[in-house]
Amino acid sequence: MRNAKIVRMQRMLLVKIIQLCEERDRTGAKPRPVCAVLDEAKYHISKPFLESLGAARDKGLHVILAHQSLADLRDCPADLNADAVVGAVMENCALKIIYRVEDPLTAEWMARKSGRILVDDEVRRVIKNSALSETLHPERQIRQAERFFFDENMILNLHKSQAMRSEEHTSEL
Repeated sequence: MRNAKIVRMQRMLLVKIIQLCEERDRTGAKPRPVCAVLDEAKYHISKPFLESLGAARDKGLHVILAHQSLADLRDCPADLNADAVVGAVMENCALKIIYRVEDPLTAEWMARKSGRILVDDEVRRVIKNSALSETLHPERQIRQAERFFFDENMILNLHKSQAMRSEEHTSEL
């Protein structure tokens, strides 16, 4: 990860894989799928990397990205816009699998991606009597509210063997 020659070679290898996928004959039978796994994706971020995400499916190329947080994706070369990188990765990767995260911003983002559900909120009244002790009033109210399907606390506290999957409009734990 710290050796610039190796990072450059990995980027060149990705470009070569993309070129090979582009050169294949796609007019006849469907070409064999090619899968590229890019672990620690922040070290692969480059213009060809973003192009591979945008045009990969058409060429039979599938890209699996592994990164720690959204901040990793924002840590990109100076010639690229960090928001554009995050947007390209998130919009072109239909299936997202997330394990417990430490970054609250990433957890909040994933919670928003999980969708919203209706929940019942119960409201109770507490009354103070003449001795200033509090007692619950027998009357209670139930109202509906919305919350994320998976909230930030759930994502921040996933167990070691648990993951959350988000695929377009469905989420599962």
